[in-house]
Amino acid sequence: MLQRTHPRRGAVRRIEPTGKQALARLAGSLPGGDLKAALERLLRGQARSDGEDQPLEGEERESHGGDK
Repeated sequence: MLQRTHPRRGAVRRIEPTGKQALARLAGSLPGGDLKAALERLLRGQARSDGEDQPLEGEERESHGGDK
């Protein structure tokens, strides 16, 4: 029997407060660009979903052969 080693679609993932602070510091230290914009979107998405059971925006699943 095949066991899943990755989360199912729609699994809730939250960033802990210390992780959010670290990401905010990192975003603040970066020059403008795609990485900074992505970190800021991630942090805004987390702020909106605090208290709600929603997955991270734009989360992509890995493809594992025939595993659907």
